Parts: sequence; C-alpha cells; structure tokens
Amino acid sequence: MRLVTLAAMVALTITATTGEAAARVRHHHHRHHAQIVAMEPVAVEAPAEEPSFLDQLLGKTKRVVEAPVRRINRGLNRLTDQAEGGSVQAIVTQEAARASVPQRLAHAVIRVESGYNCRARNRSGAAGAGQLMPATARAMGVRNPMDCRQNIAGSMRYLRQAISRGGASCAGVSLYNTGVGARPRCTAYGRKVIHFAGL
Repeated sequence: MRLVTLAAMVALTITATTGEAAARVRHHHHRHHAQIVAMEPVAVEAPAEEPSFLDQLLGKTKRVVEAPVRRINRGLNRLTDQAEGGSVQAIVTQEAARASVPQRLAHAVIRVESGYNCRARNRSGAAGAGQLMPATARAMGVRNPMDCRQNIAGSMRYLRQAISRGGASCAGVSLYNTGVGARPRCTAYGRKVIHFAGL
C-alpha cells in the first residue's frame, strides 16, 4: 500500500514538473516570437555608384565633339547668309555703291565690326555684320538687324552720314563707332579701319 502511494506521489511530481517546464518553454517561445515580430526593418543605404569607364569616356567624347560642332554651325550660318542673298562681301559692295560709300572704307568697316559675320552679336546689343545698335538700326530703316542685307544696307547709310560729317578719313570713319553726333576726331577705331582699307 505504501509503495503504491509513494509511486503515485512520484508520478504526480514528475507530471507537475514536466507541465511547468513545458509552460516555461511555451512562454519563452512566445516572448521570443513577439520580439522578432516587433522588430522594424532597418533601411540600409546602398553605396553611391561611381561612373563607369564607359560613362567617363562618353563624357569626354561629348566635350571633344561639341567644339567642332559649334564651328561647323557657324560655318553653316555663313553659308546660309550667302545662299539667301549672295556672299557677304558682294552685298557690302552692292550696298556701298547704293549709299555712295568708298568701297575700301565700306569693306574695312564691316571687317573690323564683325569679320563679315551677319549673325554677330555683342553684349551691348549691337548686331549683324555692321554691328548696329537697336536705335541706330531703327533710324536707318532696318527692321530685322539679323537680316544680312538689311543690316549692311543700314550700316552703309550710317557710314555715309559719318563720312559726310567727318570726311573719308580717320576722323570720318571714327564717327561710325562714336556716333555721328560726336565731334569728329581720329580714334584707335578709325586708325584700324584706315589700316584695313589700305589708305
């Protein structure tokens, strides 16, 4: 009888211990799982990618190609000007004759002003082959200063006024640069024009 009672007590003790251990395991597993679920994802920034060798090569190639392209475009613009109304030199000759301006002085002024570039512009607002300022262009009847023939025709009319006031000399052509309302005097600009005119 005592042996049966002792065996029963041992069995109850083992069962209780086993149940408690299982409960601990379940509790630990649940807590561990809860901690894992509660963790938020951490954003990891990818390292910045350096440009590849091909990208670097293409960048250098673009810079090397752009300069010749700009020169080609300028050449095409000059060809367009010539196609629209003959060569720039021919237009200068024609419009100088119409305005009764000496040919050498006419060509020298356009050469000094723009190098026969009908699309020339500067920061002060002067435009075209004769580098007419907006007010001067309007006064000379030029509606579109970027039109090669209009610009040169207006430039020759203005040069005619300068020569009429200061003479076909350094002082006269200097007025084309300083303004026909200024006092006629020989300037560095006038000397340059006279030099290119071979006078």
